[in-house]
Amino acid sequence: MPVFSDDSSEDLRERVLTQEHLIYPLVAQWFLSGRLTMQGNEAILDGKVLPENGYAAD
Repeated sequence: MPVFSDDSSEDLRERVLTQEHLIYPLVAQWFLSGRLTMQGNEAILDGKVLPENGYAAD
């Protein structure tokens, strides 16, 4: 998620919260279906390590 030079902390908080509300149900579904696991400090989705900067769907 980009951070713009004119962002206030409130602007950024609202954008992050919006994204969190969209992704949490999806991530919970992945975890409950076994698609998402944790191995040590790594998140594994469909057998592939997720990069530190996260996952972005096409």
